[in-house]
Amino acid sequence: MALDPNGSGVAPNDLLIRRGVNWESAGRLARQADLAEQAGKARNGHPFGFGISVTTPEANRNIARDLNDAAGATRQAFENAGFEVRFTPTGNDADHHTVILPKPVTEAVATLFNTILGRKRKGN
Repeated sequence: MALDPNGSGVAPNDLLIRRGVNWESAGRLARQADLAEQAGKARNGHPFGFGISVTTPEANRNIARDLNDAAGATRQAFENAGFEVRFTPTGNDADHHTVILPKPVTEAVATLFNTILGRKRKGN
């Protein structure tokens, strides 16, 4: 897997990893997306947008505490579901991407996001 030299990040069929295997509620996703948006505003010219952090499997291997505590989907899966994926490298993660979420984050958005990652609600 090689990042696009034009700055768009991973290719459509490349996997992106989100840390955690548990279902994320609409409220949690909204809070995380707001933090990303605020961090992007604080970084001149580096707009993360209102979204959720993901990274490549390679980068995740270098920065994760527990490799089994992660879920993944292809960039194309996110984009096919209507989510924009931005390449937003950081000082800690040169492969960082942001999956842009709509405001407000509804239960339907949370369900779609979690389903793309193969996550299931507890008890299902």
